[in-house]
Parts: sequence; structure tokens; C-alpha cells
Amino acid sequence: MAGIVGLLAVLVVAAWLSEPREPVQDGRALSLWLEDLVSPFGERRDPARQAVTRLGTNAVPFLIRALQTPDPAFGSAATESRKYLPRQLWVWVMQLARPRAGIDRRWPAAVALAALGPAAAPAVPALGHALRDGDPRVSAAAIEALRVVGPPGLQVVVEAMRTNDVTLLHHLAAAVGRAGPAAAEWAPQLVDVLFEASPACRFPVTHALKGMGGAAVPPLAEGLRRDEVETRELAVRTLRTLIGDDHAALQEVIQLSGSTDPAVRCGAMRVLGAGTLWERGAIAGLTRGLADADVEVRRAALAALLEVARRTDRVTNTLESVRALAVAASGLEQVEAKAVQREIEAWLDVEDPVP
Repeated sequence: MAGIVGLLAVLVVAAWLSEPREPVQDGRALSLWLEDLVSPFGERRDPARQAVTRLGTNAVPFLIRALQTPDPAFGSAATESRKYLPRQLWVWVMQLARPRAGIDRRWPAAVALAALGPAAAPAVPALGHALRDGDPRVSAAAIEALRVVGPPGLQVVVEAMRTNDVTLLHHLAAAVGRAGPAAAEWAPQLVDVLFEASPACRFPVTHALKGMGGAAVPPLAEGLRRDEVETRELAVRTLRTLIGDDHAALQEVIQLSGSTDPAVRCGAMRVLGAGTLWERGAIAGLTRGLADADVEVRRAALAALLEVARRTDRVTNTLESVRALAVAASGLEQVEAKAVQREIEAWLDVEDPVP
């Protein structure tokens, strides 16, 4: 019997020794610093963040274990028992079950990993699981940690955007948007997500693509070649959104106007009708489209230039191109050409026909 007890004692001691010890910084255990890291008092948070940063990679194993802390087995049942138990008994049950014990460890751990930045790379798998945590604070902190880790974390964020959870998708898209050009290599995957997403999920994905600027244009241009009308329309709408805020994206679309594929040229013409009032390169691309060998491209260029003209006055870059529309209209059906001519004359507000 004594031998069995001794063997158990040895096993317990061995297990205790093999357990990684909690890191200590400035004489305080990391768990104490984590409590301060999520404190409502700013004077506590800043020193805690500095302490975690100084610990660096030494803190990561402990933080991963904390991030994986499960909720107590009877936590949710204890919380729900409020409906049935007297208050004093319910308080005693809550103290015993500690339903928030898991969250109180996971949330500070995720915040600490975000503070570590790239040093938290070993925690990417655990953070990928935590971004779907039931507590929104844990989820948001995990997403931020994945963003600041860099490429390995951003890849997980982009892959997680294939979700129908609109709230989660907004948080993921905001992180990709904040990453900006650093996330550009995942533009093709994100465009695939956009084309597959339900209408309710498209807005946050578009927001993320806007942060990538010109890098998002080539994969979106592939959508202009697709057979599905809805996909082509979605590609046009998204590209129009992009060029309104980003000069690099606009320049990429201008380049598309010279594509060898008439479907891409036609789509580019439609895109350039938005946000191009003062961009000479865009107007020049549309003007070239008026003489395109493909009639659909010519029609798209005409429509785009008229769209621009309706939003502007006579001193912009569009005026000379609009005067040239009548000449371009001669390549269309006679009835259609006359309709274009009348619209141009109405816009110019002149008595004599445009020559």
C-alpha cells in the first residue's frame, strides 16, 4: 500500500514539474497582469500591456492555454436557474458554478495576444477557434490578434469570411480593411467570397476589398468574363465602389479599358461612368471606347459618358467627349443614334443641333 501511495506521489510531482510554469514579469504573475489588461481603469491597462510585451514569446504558451479554457460544465444551467430559484439560493449556485470563469480567462488572453503582435504567431490555430467564441469580446479580441500577427493570421481571417453570420462577417471585414495593402495577396480569395455570398453579406466583403485598393481590381475583372449576369453586375457595382475612393483602383480599371477581351472592355466602360469627373485618363478611356470595334463596348462608353455628363457642368474634362458623342452615335442603329443625339442636345441646352 505504501508503495502505491509513493508511486502516486511521484506521478503527481512529475505532472506538476512538467506543467509549464506561469511567467512572471516585474515580480508579478502573468495572470495578475491579465486582470489589469482588461481593467476599466486606463492607468492599469497601460503598464499591463507593457509587461505582456516585455514577456514576448515567453507568455504565449500560457496565453494559449488560457484562451482554450472551456466554460464550466453547468455554467449556463446555473445562469438559467435564476428563473426558478429564490435569489439567495441562485446567488449561491452562481458562486459555486462560476459560469463566467472561462470567459474571464479567454478574454484577457486574447487581448494579450493582440498586444504581442507577430510574436503571437504560434497562437494562430487557437485564435482561429476563438474568433467564433460565444462571447463577442473574446471573438473581437481574437480577430484583432489575428490581424496584427500578420500573414498567417490574416489568412485565417479571410478564410473565416465564408460565413453567413453577418455580425461576425462585419468584424472580420473590418479587420481586413484595417490591414489594407498587407492583405492584398488574399484579394482573389476575398473576391470568391463576394461572388458566393448572399446579398446580406456582400456589403462587409466589399468594405474589405476597398481596403486592398488596386489589388482587388484584377480578380474582380475576372467576374466581368463570367457567364452569369448576376456575377457580372456584382463585379461592375463593386468596381464602381472601389474607384470612387482609391486612385490606384481607378488606374487599374482604366488599364482594363484596353483589354483584348470585349467583355472586360465593356465592363470597364460601365465602371468608368462612376467617380471619374476629374480624371482625364478615365475620360480618355471612355472616349476610345466610342470607336471600339465591338458595338456593346461603344454603347457602354456612350452610356458612361452621358452618366458623367449628367453629374457635371461644362468646365469639366467630359465636355469635349460629350460633344463627340454624336459622331460616335453614327455607328449605332439610326433610331438609337437619334435618341442619343437628343439626350446630348438636352444636356448641352443649346438651340442648334450638335454638329
